[in-house]
Amino acid sequence: MSLLSRHDWTYLLSLLVPFVLYDLVLKGSLIVSWPKDLGFAESFGLMRSDLLFSMGYALLWLSLFVVARKGLWRIMVTILFHAATILVALLATIAYQYFKVTGSTLDFNFILISLSSPGGLVAVVESEVGPGILALLAAVLAYAVLGPFLVTRLDDWWCGRLDASARTPGVPWLRLASVGVVACALFALALLPGASGGTGAPSKSFSRDALAHVAVTAARAEEGEGLKNPTVGPGEPRPEASLRASDGTERRNVVLVHLESTRAQSMTPYNED
Repeated sequence: MSLLSRHDWTYLLSLLVPFVLYDLVLKGSLIVSWPKDLGFAESFGLMRSDLLFSMGYALLWLSLFVVARKGLWRIMVTILFHAATILVALLATIAYQYFKVTGSTLDFNFILISLSSPGGLVAVVESEVGPGILALLAAVLAYAVLGPFLVTRLDDWWCGRLDASARTPGVPWLRLASVGVVACALFALALLPGASGGTGAPSKSFSRDALAHVAVTAARAEEGEGLKNPTVGPGEPRPEASLRASDGTERRNVVLVHLESTRAQSMTPYNED
């Protein structure tokens, strides 16, 4: 508790606690609505990544608020704190709605495709985002911007400390370093999937936190970019392969059926009914 003053703790927790609850409620509602009864152990495993990410996220901002105690640095950290939390909450909402509509988890490639075709993205938003979602997003945005300030002022008034400028002198660097190490460890563990991957159970990608899964798919996309031009040997490009017609070639009509937009719960392997 000595890392920050009561004023700072109130400000941080007034945004972090609703953010964590909001993220967990979104994930929990998807788990509860799953066609198969998952049980407590498997449900907790699906929530593990979200819990770890939320704890790591909270410790990250705790560390930044301890370092930036006043002046311009505190103002910059506070603005970044609000902007990052709004962005993460928005991503969690999009991932929730995306899974409800498609039965798939939101990944980095879909975000890139959406940003590269804004016209199609606007059409999707207009067709899928109803008044309820808009009202929810407006409430989240309003609280994320004004909520912590109002809650902190109310706490200062209630405790008779209208002047909350006093802060803990000095920075406890050893404890701060410990908090930073724990935050990094929690973020790393949040990247690991927690699902069993059995028949009828959610996929491993579903078990990751929304932002953690986007980060993992972004890393895989970057790794794939580096493997676009593999070589057979040092300095030797891979020979090009081509299909050429021969005397025995038979022409056929081929129909490809893609089910990439079908929900998992509408398919027999994931829903016996």
